[in-house]
Amino acid sequence: MQVLSIEFMYQNVNLVLAKTNQRGVRVIRSVKSPFPENWFSNDGIKDVHALGIWLKNLIAANGLVSKKCHVVINNNHIVSHDVVLPMSDPKKFHRVVHNELINAMHLNPDVVTDYLVLEETNTEEEGHFVKVYGFAISEPILNEYLAAIRIAGLIPETVEPGNSSLLKLVDTLPHYGGQEQLLVADIGLEATRLYLYHQQKFNILYTTRYIGMGPEESDRKIQTAINTIDKVAQYAYSLHNAGITLVALAGNDDWLPEIKETIETSIGLKCTYLDVTPTVYSSKSTELQYVNAIGTILRRKS
Repeated sequence: MQVLSIEFMYQNVNLVLAKTNQRGVRVIRSVKSPFPENWFSNDGIKDVHALGIWLKNLIAANGLVSKKCHVVINNNHIVSHDVVLPMSDPKKFHRVVHNELINAMHLNPDVVTDYLVLEETNTEEEGHFVKVYGFAISEPILNEYLAAIRIAGLIPETVEPGNSSLLKLVDTLPHYGGQEQLLVADIGLEATRLYLYHQQKFNILYTTRYIGMGPEESDRKIQTAINTIDKVAQYAYSLHNAGITLVALAGNDDWLPEIKETIETSIGLKCTYLDVTPTVYSSKSTELQYVNAIGTILRRKS
């Protein structure tokens, strides 16, 4: 089945056209484009119609033929938080998570929520508890994204945050199962997100945005990403009394070689590029800047 995935950031959009089958995902074509105007603010999309028309033209110009799409929102329109809750009636559990996220993050009630189960424990002493990673977005802002997608001539099938799509992708990669402490670094153009895995379980998400840095300040952003990785590596040691056994890099392809070399030579950590095979295969080299867009395809793959 051929599918289109669209990843929205503040300043850029990533598009991935792919085919899915039992083997995994084969990337057919991928496109990265900056937005020609500043269409996004903390309050939502400033001009929904203009964004939709621009997106429609971009898709047509690049031959990304698809009637339906999967949407990834990878900016701070979506907020996230992990919570530990006593297990309740499965039919009511989403509502319990929804209310807990509103209380924990002091959100308005007009939010749409979803979650991933990270860990489940059931002991006689403590009872049945579930650790979930929850996500929330304002319903009016979500509707703006959906309206822009429909103006572009597409039917949105799913919407999810970049965090959950990358988590799902990493979960499909068996070759990372032997790492005591794995740090997956998604080096974006607008932020660095670090996913810490301890004993094969996702533990912590740490995000650093490049506040006050313009599009041309690549050197400052690269150094910020490196400093963030160093900081989280030290924190991980204090948390678990064990060092990072591997840093796996994804994100902006142009920056990764410099970051990899610095992590290995200056910080002294073993570092590699995120190996997404055999889940993802392509007729050309895998482009790690599209891992979030690919991840949402995997999550919804039948």
